[in-house]
Amino acid sequence: MQLSDKQKRVMKRLATGEDFFTLLEGSIRSGKSYSALLSFIIYTQAKHPTKNHIIAGRNLTVMKAELLNEIEKFVLGLGGTCKYTQQSGILTVNSTKYLVIAGHDEQSYKRVQSLTAHSALIDEVALVPENFLEQVIARLTYKDSIIVATCNPEGTSHWLKKNWIDKGKINARERFFLDDNPVLSDEVKERYNATFTGVFHQRNIKGEWAQAQGLIYRDFATITDNIKEHHIKFRDIGGDYGIKGTTAFVTLAYLHDGRCMVENVGGNFAPDDGVKTDEELADLLIDYIGNTRKIERLYIDPSASSLIATLRQKRLPLRVVAADNSVLSGISLIMNNTKAKRLLLGKKDLSALRDELGSYQWDKTEKDKPVKKDDHYSDALRYAYYTRNKRLGKGQFAIPTGL
Repeated sequence: MQLSDKQKRVMKRLATGEDFFTLLEGSIRSGKSYSALLSFIIYTQAKHPTKNHIIAGRNLTVMKAELLNEIEKFVLGLGGTCKYTQQSGILTVNSTKYLVIAGHDEQSYKRVQSLTAHSALIDEVALVPENFLEQVIARLTYKDSIIVATCNPEGTSHWLKKNWIDKGKINARERFFLDDNPVLSDEVKERYNATFTGVFHQRNIKGEWAQAQGLIYRDFATITDNIKEHHIKFRDIGGDYGIKGTTAFVTLAYLHDGRCMVENVGGNFAPDDGVKTDEELADLLIDYIGNTRKIERLYIDPSASSLIATLRQKRLPLRVVAADNSVLSGISLIMNNTKAKRLLLGKKDLSALRDELGSYQWDKTEKDKPVKKDDHYSDALRYAYYTRNKRLGKGQFAIPTGL
């Protein structure tokens, strides 16, 4: 088992159980979750093997793939036994039981009500609701109970920062950085460092609690090549839906060399045009497409369920997809790939989009949200680009198969 000096020091302290609430925070992939889970298992196995404990996080699938697999490898490597029963949600390590719980929404606290546990581990605590953390702590009824949590920093107005860190409710904090993970090569660390920009670089790489502010997209560049049809592998369209006002379409052209170019925009109705039916909006899209070739998918505003149904009935030569409206993740991916020049603006008239990009800013009054004004083309771009590329995360496009 390869551990950094910081991991060894943190694990040694956690194993003593001297701090009730310990938070390991900092960069992504910095080894904080690994340190937390090993320390937690060592502490509970050595000192409280007959008590029940809690292992929690936001997403059960991620927890099983990441945390539980690491626990199993660690325990089996020491000659112990480890078994997770999905029906009961109980992980049994040797004879000790750990209740595995997901805290994914405001109602998740009910899953831990009435439980009695000795200690708890919460991975990515900034992603669970505050009332879930409060309820987990309320279940820890022993004098020597501990809670260990990990997180990547969020905005400075996040509840964990304002209500817990700033108010001194956390007994011990430790910041982790990429260099604290001994298994990462220099090449991988350089890649992570180059992947993020702006506020996401501050949070995910520098491990800082940072507020999003100012202009969102600062690095859009115009492609300098003279792109011909044979350079284009396929196209996607993103659509932002509005039965009254603006309905916006953005065409993305994916090139054979791996770059993506915003090729065209259109579809705008003036605000005084009145309410439009789904049939009229579908006709607007058909007119916008015209004779454009190689279109694979239309990623449409997921709130437009009736329009999506109407478009599918039209049997268009493309796949109609309800887009993933993960705003922060979508913005982050676009920021990263405009900086890396993997996502570029084309040479055609994109003035409607360019005008929006010049004023698309973070909302000063809302946590990690863009101002909801003049954002139709920006949203259409995000729907198409993020939904296609979200699983890769590095800006390389996914070649569609079996459409």
